[in-house]
Amino acid sequence: MIRKYESKKVVFDELYGEDIFEQIYDIHLKVMNQELYEQLPKIRAEKKKADEEKREYERKCHEEQQKQWDNFYKQYTSGSYSIGSNSNYTDKEKEYLKKFYKVLATKFHPDVIEDNKPMQFLNKLKETWGI
Repeated sequence: MIRKYESKKVVFDELYGEDIFEQIYDIHLKVMNQELYEQLPKIRAEKKKADEEKREYERKCHEEQQKQWDNFYKQYTSGSYSIGSNSNYTDKEKEYLKKFYKVLATKFHPDVIEDNKPMQFLNKLKETWGI
């Protein structure tokens, strides 16, 4: 009888919130408080609305954290060397970068290692280097 009571209480608490079950039912699961029992649909609607608001708040917090991380990452990865023609690399440094690229492209080409992720990353570096 106690296990049945406890299992019903767990399900009830998830739907309506805690501390209401004991106010309505006795140990035999008989309704003791008819007035509160009749308010259950309203209580459920309020609980559902509160749960939705909580989920929305958590989603917005997560979204905001992701934006902050993205902004930080963009600032962190941009560095002093910019993309394209505004690059701070000298012509000699660009020659070195081209040589580095050719060596790495030969080593990490998808036909050689059967994985295109390293080559995609290398091409992203090439674009960043402005070569």
